[in-house]
Amino acid sequence: MFWAKVKKGPGCWEWQGARRVSGHGIFMGYSRKVVPAHRFSLELYLGTKAPEGTETCHRCDNPPCVNPRHLYFGTRQNNVDDAWARGLMPVGSERPAAKLIEEEVIVLRTAYALGGDAKALAAQFGIAVPTLRQIVLGMKWKHVGGPITRRRPQRARKAA
Repeated sequence: MFWAKVKKGPGCWEWQGARRVSGHGIFMGYSRKVVPAHRFSLELYLGTKAPEGTETCHRCDNPPCVNPRHLYFGTRQNNVDDAWARGLMPVGSERPAAKLIEEEVIVLRTAYALGGDAKALAAQFGIAVPTLRQIVLGMKWKHVGGPITRRRPQRARKAA
């Protein structure tokens, strides 16, 4: 029943059944619960259940692939680290929650380096002051250029 929904190619074996939005296949397993098709495939191949607390990770970066030679059990951190190493994680303006684009980050860093007020700049760009500080210090938007500035706020001097 499972393998009837698999199109075997020379490399990846593509799941032809139902899929999640992510592209990962889903399958009604032996327990009558929906399980990820790639996980089911690897468990069949190894003849054992996945270790507790693991995910089924792809070496091929092809979500519908169920070829057990392309799969391994790993931690969530393993899976995320692999995605970062392969350039699969969105950065900067590619991130859905991004409020800025790369060009704006350069303008923001430049304005701050030239003495711009943090509160005013944060308001202008629609971000919080702590976020602005992380950007100008190079802690966020690391892939973008512009001056990285470590500037202490000026304190008002007491009149003598």
